[in-house]
Amino acid sequence: MKKRPADRGALYTVAVFVLRVMLWLFCGVRTRGREHVPAQGPVIFLCNHAHALDPMALAVCVRPRQPHFMAKAELFRKKWLAFLLRAVHAFPVERGKADLSAMREAWHVLRRGAPLGIFPEGHRYTSGEMGEIKSGAAVLALKFDVPVIPTFIYGSFRLFGRTRVIVDSAMDLRDLRQAGTDKETCDACVKRMRQALESLRDQCAAWAAQG
Repeated sequence: MKKRPADRGALYTVAVFVLRVMLWLFCGVRTRGREHVPAQGPVIFLCNHAHALDPMALAVCVRPRQPHFMAKAELFRKKWLAFLLRAVHAFPVERGKADLSAMREAWHVLRRGAPLGIFPEGHRYTSGEMGEIKSGAAVLALKFDVPVIPTFIYGSFRLFGRTRVIVDSAMDLRDLRQAGTDKETCDACVKRMRQALESLRDQCAAWAAQG
């Protein structure tokens, strides 16, 4: 039987502490909106994806919650990165197809009352523009009656740069959840997700410009 992801106690705590110090000191990572992070219970953090360090940054910014992540399976082929990803509860997902195993893993995470972090674009987009949001993210958001919290990471994690993270309040998806998960409803959910993330992107850009 496949072992479910579990909170890793000391390993997770140490990994997040080290990452927090490094990202704060060397990459200028600053966060707003941490008051929107629920203290307990299942939650989905919906985040843009521009850098390989995004899962670690998100884990740091929503502490003390310990989110589990869907991360592309290719990343787990690099041993050092796989170690860091597993240390912050990441599990692999095969892109470009319906990965039922990853969906089941996500379901078990939420069912246990743990947080789940998803990067709905599926790929990294370093140009500053957002990519297409995949319908799988909408299915997750609609199928599970849990808070969906948009989060945006702005910046390239450059040495001594300015990387800004904003955690927003939960999206209101009650009307869409009542409609089910048909294509029309999923498309409407995708549009709403994109609007939420683009609004946060603009807020992050304005914040970074302030210095």
